[in-house]
Amino acid sequence: MTACGQGWADAVAAYDNTYSRLVAWLKIILPLAALALMSTVFLTARTIDPATDLPFADVDASELAREQRIGQPRFSGVSSDGAAITLSAETIRPDAGGQGMASGSNLVLRIDLPVGTTIQLDANDGALDTQSRRAELGGGVIVTTSDGFRVETSRIAANLEATELVTAGEITATAPMGNLVAGKMRVTRDDADDTYLLVFNEGVKLVYQPQQ
Repeated sequence: MTACGQGWADAVAAYDNTYSRLVAWLKIILPLAALALMSTVFLTARTIDPATDLPFADVDASELAREQRIGQPRFSGVSSDGAAITLSAETIRPDAGGQGMASGSNLVLRIDLPVGTTIQLDANDGALDTQSRRAELGGGVIVTTSDGFRVETSRIAANLEATELVTAGEITATAPMGNLVAGKMRVTRDDADDTYLLVFNEGVKLVYQPQQ
């Protein structure tokens, strides 16, 4: 073999030895480096505090447990006489005593009578008895009907089972025939001819306004 050939063979052998040693070292170094990197990630990972990361962290948990309120609830059903009833509120809070009682704020009670008339009650507050299907609306109540009546009163009791409304005291109203004041108002069903009556009593004063 010539000197040149011998030199090339020695160079190749030296390269093979160096490459083999490099591969051997990498088999040791790379796993150790990966292990070190993973250890660093776990050791420096930020501990998450749920109280600071949740969007509703400013809510007092003890207050929620104490009040147990429901936001924007909506209840619907049909009375025994066929009226479609819907009750909604801003909030509803079950009473501590249970027994199906609850109180609410900004309540809206809508009654669609089978005869085609709609009655809506808007109240600032109220109480609901889910067992007897009765509601007591207060804090100032406005009653509007689709046939042109608008009634204002302080409090009104609603029987959601048989479609009956009774005010607790005086009312003022605007109606198609004029303005009136009365000691009490009642909405009830007349079973004799399947109609609904809007009755004002206990000292009714009407200012009649003829239709133009």
